[in-house]
Amino acid sequence: MSQRDIDSIKKIINSLTFRRVAYFFEDDMLPIYLFKSEEFMEEQLGYRFDSEGNSLISNVPGEWHEEWFVIGYHEEFDDPIFVSLHDKNLPVYIAEHGLGIWEPICISLSLDDFIKKCKIIK
Repeated sequence: MSQRDIDSIKKIINSLTFRRVAYFFEDDMLPIYLFKSEEFMEEQLGYRFDSEGNSLISNVPGEWHEEWFVIGYHEEFDDPIFVSLHDKNLPVYIAEHGLGIWEPICISLSLDDFIKKCKIIK
């Protein structure tokens, strides 16, 4: 993951003037909080690294992967919302938190499309 990748994600998300959004996926409305750019790195805690700064990244199926970068979370269940840096379109995923393994579900084929479909939650 490069700083250029992170800067690209920040630019897209910072185009929003709001942080709390509703995103409709299949038949569900997902209430999502999207991080401010200054929150990005600290919010990787528990995903990319632990509280001691040790890496949690692995190539083992079910563990956190290098290319995943958290951009927000589901407000009701704290499930991470993240992008995959391995694809130039930055597809957006959600994975259920607390199961002991990560099984990502793609909710948008690109970060740009995801952002366009987000609705403001008041």
